[in-house]
This record gives sequence, structure tokens and C-alpha cells, in this order.
Amino acid sequence: MQKGARHEEEHVEKGRPSKIGYRATVITRADPDRRSSKMGSLRSSGSNFHSMSPGVYQQLSSSGITDFKGNREKEKREMQNLNERLASYIEKVHFLDAQVKKLEAENEALRNRKTEDLQPIRDAYENELAQARKVIDELGSSKGVAEAKLAGLQDEVSSLRDM
Repeated sequence: MQKGARHEEEHVEKGRPSKIGYRATVITRADPDRRSSKMGSLRSSGSNFHSMSPGVYQQLSSSGITDFKGNREKEKREMQNLNERLASYIEKVHFLDAQVKKLEAENEALRNRKTEDLQPIRDAYENELAQARKVIDELGSSKGVAEAKLAGLQDEVSSLRDM
């Protein structure tokens, strides 16, 4: 007798034949839109579930979970990297903002100090400029008087020559 026939005889001898086949459950956590070769073959050939051994189901299930965990870990590392980059960027922005405020305060202090420090020098030069203007005005009026005298003397000389 063959193996399958002996198996059937055992069930018949006990009184009732069993038509319940071996069942296996496969749990996957992969994206349903993703078409992987393993999962695609399982979905497309539903009748193949009954022809696979439990070890194959377990292996496929664990590889799907491993893929999921691997993708999850990769995404987690990418998110941590992006989070660190963002934190670094924010820290740099805060540092530069503080530098700008510091430089603005220093600039304002220098402007105030410049006007305070330069005021005595400015006053001295303004006094010198006022005195120089007085001298220029005096010389201008003296020159005007001298030119008027010169013109009068030239007229007198020309009138004397004409005589």
C-alpha cells in the first residue's frame, strides 16, 4: 500500500473520514501597494498556500517582518539624522541671531562714543573755521578797499597823463 492510501484507511477505520486539510497562517506587515516578488507570488497564487510546507510559510512571514523592521529602522535613522540636522540649523540660527544683536549693540555704542569723543575736536575745528572765515571776510573787505583805491589811483594817473 501507498502512504496516502494507508492514511485514508486509518481515518476510515476509526469511523469517519476527515476532509480537513492542513492549515497555515501567514502574517505580513508589508505595504499592500508594494509589489515584492515573494508577496506577489503568494497573493497571485492562492492555491499554492496548500502546497507549501509550514517552514516556508514561517520563513516568508519572518522575511516580511524582517523587511518591515529593516525599513522601519532605516526610516528611524533617517528621521534622527534629519532631526539632528534641524537642531543644528536652529542652534546656528540662534547663535547668528545673538551675534547680530551683539554687533548692533556694539555699533550703536561706537556711534554714541564717536559723537562724544569727537565733540571736543569738532568744537575746536569749528572755532578755527569761524576764525578763518573772519580772516577771509576781513581780507575780502581789505581787498575790496585796496582795489577801489587802485582803481581811483589809475583814474587819477590816466587823467594826469591826458593833461
